[in-house]
Amino acid sequence: MIRLPKWFVFQKVTKEVSPEELIITGKKRIDFLLFASEKNLEEPDENHIIGHMALRITAAFSDNALFLSWFIEREGDVFSMYFKKASPDEREVVIRSLFPDILIGWQEIASELMLDRNLIWQELSHILSQKIALRTQQHSLRRGELRKLFEECYERGNLIAVKFWLSPTSLFSMDGILLRGWLILPYSKIYQIAKSRFQRLLKEKIDEIKYKKVPDEKSTILKQIANALAEYWKEKRAKKILPKPMEKFAGKPWQREDLFPPCMRILLEKLRATGYLTHGERLQLGLFLKWLGMPLEEQLKFWYSFAVDNVGMTWEEFEKKGGYYIKHIYGLVGSRKNYQAPKCETIINRYFCPLKHMKVDEVMGILKTFVPMTREQESYLRDLIRRGDAQKACSFILSLLTGKKILKPVVHPLWFFRIMYKHEKELKKREKSA
Repeated sequence: MIRLPKWFVFQKVTKEVSPEELIITGKKRIDFLLFASEKNLEEPDENHIIGHMALRITAAFSDNALFLSWFIEREGDVFSMYFKKASPDEREVVIRSLFPDILIGWQEIASELMLDRNLIWQELSHILSQKIALRTQQHSLRRGELRKLFEECYERGNLIAVKFWLSPTSLFSMDGILLRGWLILPYSKIYQIAKSRFQRLLKEKIDEIKYKKVPDEKSTILKQIANALAEYWKEKRAKKILPKPMEKFAGKPWQREDLFPPCMRILLEKLRATGYLTHGERLQLGLFLKWLGMPLEEQLKFWYSFAVDNVGMTWEEFEKKGGYYIKHIYGLVGSRKNYQAPKCETIINRYFCPLKHMKVDEVMGILKTFVPMTREQESYLRDLIRRGDAQKACSFILSLLTGKKILKPVVHPLWFFRIMYKHEKELKKREKSA
């Protein structure tokens, strides 16, 4: 029997740990979570598990909602990084730990449900083909995707089944079929459901600590540990500036709308046309401009001049009311947090991504006003948008604008801006040397 890998933090600590050691390992875990990426994952040891436990205590006893949400999100990200790099055997033992009743492969599923393989595939292919049809109208692409699913699910038997209440998101997303309380999915969905399940379990474990009755003396010690680590997290996170190269842009980059990604260009046009953005859209655009280097005073004037609901309002009145949230994102009022500009994944899930949230014809009509493309390129871009592959569609737009083949999906609006900025610098160098 393969043992759980050390990077999987839901394991018992095998030794006695002092409060001092909890603080030391907790601080190391904070440093690791702040800067961890697929390229710099550490070789895990038991201190990772101890540090994780210390941060669970912090999330439970510090009453810091910001820390709680950051901790769950980052632990989920790190879990996903390790899970993707793990061997098939390691992945299986981890997934069986997260889902004790999981069924893996045709044999286990057919044996448990007492159903024929052909019947299961018939139901599964029906619902998956419907989902594919929602993403693309090209019959050749539909057939290609369905053929891949047939090879994965039917021929190779790469299927999983979990109790539907353990993966509600997959149920609502039509990722599989529901039979006798089991949700049957292609194995390729394992990464998505594993991360989601890990994060829900982490929240449950934090709540167990929070509501567990402990002696007053022990409770006092745990609160001291939590407060020390929460303060350390605040200090370290305030110093963490992402992305780092922002200060290297010459001039006033926040005025270079021609270098902005589609989401920011369209938000600006909407603001000019209507004088109004939703709270989430204002936050998205405001943080982007902040991290391009726009000074606070200039951003205050920017919103004052555009917003129609400021008509008749004096500058002093605006500063007290509408200007509060702008000062908030700069970390000058409220929680005084140094808010980062949201990455593409967050924008797609919570804010405004035109490639995800607008109708295809509508967004293509706007894109064609500033993105040169042939008919074939337009058809390809339309298909990416229909399929819901917003980040890949954005990278294709970047390729069209720069004339370079960008294979990496766009992960951050500031990354898009950086590529456009570098491309412009290269063009100017060529012009000078010519």
